[in-house]
Amino acid sequence: MGIDLIGLMIVGGLFVAVFAVFISMLIFALYYSVFKRARMYCRLRKELKRVLRNDTVLEGSWEEEPAAQRMCAQEVCEEPHEDYDDDEILTMKSATALLKSLGWLIEIEGRGDHLATYYLPEREVQILYNDEINRGFPQFDYGFLIVTGLLAAACQIIDPSNSETLPDLTLNFEAKGLEIFEERVRAQRLKQALDEALKWAMKAVNLHKVLHTRYGTPPWESDEAIGRRTALLHLGALALLGDVETLLSYRKSFAQGNRLGFEEHIEEIHLERAVVLAEESAKATHLSYDLLERVAEKLSLKVVSYQHFRARDSELCNKYRDYHRKCVEEMKQELRQKGCIVCDEGGMFQAEN
Repeated sequence: MGIDLIGLMIVGGLFVAVFAVFISMLIFALYYSVFKRARMYCRLRKELKRVLRNDTVLEGSWEEEPAAQRMCAQEVCEEPHEDYDDDEILTMKSATALLKSLGWLIEIEGRGDHLATYYLPEREVQILYNDEINRGFPQFDYGFLIVTGLLAAACQIIDPSNSETLPDLTLNFEAKGLEIFEERVRAQRLKQALDEALKWAMKAVNLHKVLHTRYGTPPWESDEAIGRRTALLHLGALALLGDVETLLSYRKSFAQGNRLGFEEHIEEIHLERAVVLAEESAKATHLSYDLLERVAEKLSLKVVSYQHFRARDSELCNKYRDYHRKCVEEMKQELRQKGCIVCDEGGMFQAEN
């Protein structure tokens, strides 16, 4: 009897040990899976940030397209203004009308998506929405883009003959759009999300920091090839940053016959204009297109308006969306090759009443 009891205790102990090892291995496998997914996500975010830092990666030849397509890619929606109850379920028509009443410009993008654009003083916010999933009812999780044409406009002040093809400066892109995932969206929910998005767009991305990081380094000290465009973007960035001291040092070197690392196309007149813009930028409480127009008038430049530099590429948001999808598919394929099960099915959530 004693031997049987000891045997049972040994077997029981072995079972507990095996079970503990099994649980430990299961926990380890789960943690490893989460770690791999987190690493994949970090790689995806890193790649998207690289693209955002390089404004030419997704740059299209918009300057070669017809002027009408440039200014407004497709038909602009003309919806009547109406008042909507906060609890009302939005349709495509009522959502478009609500957005227009809140100051958003709505146009039909080349693929049929609705593109909503809001003009902030020195940047533009764009969101994509459509009714692909639930016909007649909009979804707002397709793309959220923050972009500015301010740098290109500043470069036109410095060199009016050589800035039309400069790209917009992309500040941020979020593939999940407004992160509204409900199947049917109420008016109050959309207004709240829009308000939060605009506040975030102004606070989360520091334009001065972006200008300094991307174009604050002299071309001859960077790894990029020195060219007409690189030098002009550098001068435009310094001017918007209000860096009068650096620009004056450049002008002094030019006067002494030292061109530093600039090529022949950069002349003293360009530096003089950049200094004037930098002085005005340094005095201003915030940058804006109106500021650039005042500087242009001060320099006696013939300019009707710099507003046409705002969000010139109506397809840019979709270009980033496509690039994000491509990166996600590559990550999924890599996970499949490693034996992971990847779900391709989309999900939709119904908000509780």
